[in-house]
Amino acid sequence: MIRSGFKPRTTPMKSAAISRAERKEAGAVSKLKAGREAKSKPMKSRGMKGRQPTPAEQVFMDKVAKIGCLPCRKDGRENLHVSIHHIDGRTKEGAHFKVLALCGPHHQQDDSDPLHRISVHGAKKPFEAEYGTQYELLAESIEIINSGTAPSYEQGAVPEHLSLEQ
Repeated sequence: MIRSGFKPRTTPMKSAAISRAERKEAGAVSKLKAGREAKSKPMKSRGMKGRQPTPAEQVFMDKVAKIGCLPCRKDGRENLHVSIHHIDGRTKEGAHFKVLALCGPHHQQDDSDPLHRISVHGAKKPFEAEYGTQYELLAESIEIINSGTAPSYEQGAVPEHLSLEQ
């Protein structure tokens, strides 16, 4: 067996590590010494992943939201408390035209839901078996928008079953 000429150190090395705060402070001091102020760069985060919808996409999403939750509608209920569900992500071209209006329990799994509604994110296959594929629901939404049979709640028009008067 051939041995290398490497000998292990007999004395421990000095630790050159400094804390993160000390490094940050040292960097800020060196920038100030160089005549520049320490500026922080603006954060490039968009929050949730995706691009901003165009004005046309926003108008379409508003129309879809006014229909209400389509699965609830198929179950004989009218539910206007919806969130927009993107069928094919939020970053692809035309992604904001491929949307559904779903109530909370039909969108995200809610184990406390007394009606035990099936959610698209919690159980996609049972959801699509019960209500149709997401693209079929999108086609139905577009059909409702084009036919003008979407409920009208503009300017204070409230359906009777949602009225506070009894």
